[in-house]
Amino acid sequence: MANAIAPIDPVAIVAAANADRRIDLRAAKFAKMAEGPFAFLRGGADLYFARLDKTNHQDAPLGWMSGDLHLENFGVYRAADGSTPFDINDFDQCALLPASVEMVRFASSAIVAGDGKSIARAAATKALIVYLETLANGDANGWGVGSAGKLVKVFQADQQGEDQTKWLKNRKEKAKDRRVFSASKSNRDITARERAELKTAAKSLAAGRFDAKPEAWFEFRDAKFRATGLGSLGVRHYAILVRGDGDPDANCILDLKAARAAVGSSLWTQPAFANPAARVATIQSACQASPPHVGTVTMGGDDFVVRQAFAQDEKISIRENIASWADFTDALCDMARIAACSHLRAAGQHGAAPAADFVRWAGKADVAAIIELAARAADDNDKDYAVFKAAAAAKDPRLFGGLPKP
Repeated sequence: MANAIAPIDPVAIVAAANADRRIDLRAAKFAKMAEGPFAFLRGGADLYFARLDKTNHQDAPLGWMSGDLHLENFGVYRAADGSTPFDINDFDQCALLPASVEMVRFASSAIVAGDGKSIARAAATKALIVYLETLANGDANGWGVGSAGKLVKVFQADQQGEDQTKWLKNRKEKAKDRRVFSASKSNRDITARERAELKTAAKSLAAGRFDAKPEAWFEFRDAKFRATGLGSLGVRHYAILVRGDGDPDANCILDLKAARAAVGSSLWTQPAFANPAARVATIQSACQASPPHVGTVTMGGDDFVVRQAFAQDEKISIRENIASWADFTDALCDMARIAACSHLRAAGQHGAAPAADFVRWAGKADVAAIIELAARAADDNDKDYAVFKAAAAAKDPRLFGGLPKP
């Protein structure tokens, strides 16, 4: 396969991609990315697409992809029907892309997570074969936790046991007869202007009957800036504490995250949506078997994806939960089945190719060529990481210019 993309400057690309982040969290993101090649990959989707050669993906059908399918963008969440599915749970970068673009990114993340070992490449190869076999079956419901490997079953069982009331109490403290957010590393203070905007946003959600809740449910109590994750760390992301089912302990938390144009969206023609948040909400609902209730709101010039936060919402930490290479391979295969079902589920919608095109491609796709692209992407990631780590250690002004001194 071709690789005609010219050399790039990874530091310049990372700096440009994060220029609009909250300034203190931009520094925090760079520090996390410097911790290792896998953390760098999680925060560096822009680099993957900067090097992407479209000629390598001409045969794959266009479909709705998460846009950043790595191993830690899967997890458990509370669905609108009350279930706690294990699925892809990050659609910030969703775009209409060739399926092979998504799977090269996925396989490269497996190789990087496995420190480039041959056994990691073998596991990624097996997972890709499972992905194509699942596509070939043409059944968008061809995966279920009942047929999952040990890691997914254990992870889902752990999250199902989370108690919502206890979870909420751990995130609040008493202020007179009400609750406010307690101080934590994941919650940052907001400005008076942001607070006013968030109060207005809560009223807008009440007027729009988000999740069919009564208006009083949305009565504002407190708000914070959320400092969570890695890829989107520093993007406008808020938590609003609302009355919910009653003060002081039956409150609820609304999660509002600003949506942006997807990193890979400029490489292929995209359909029109009302705004970026509408794109994320629409495609998430199309791709997940049991989606949460997702809404949108416009605030301060940005469009936000809105959902209710639950104790069960948790992304998988692949390195913290894997005990053996067999578990690693099983987890990759589960994720590959989930990805195939997601791609089939959204097939034929909003400009995506029909399911029949995915089935046909699955029968002729070149596994070795896709894995070779993934191995090359993993190697590029490791080289970029070395350059970035040195720049971060040297306090390169492209990364830290204008940041406050510690």
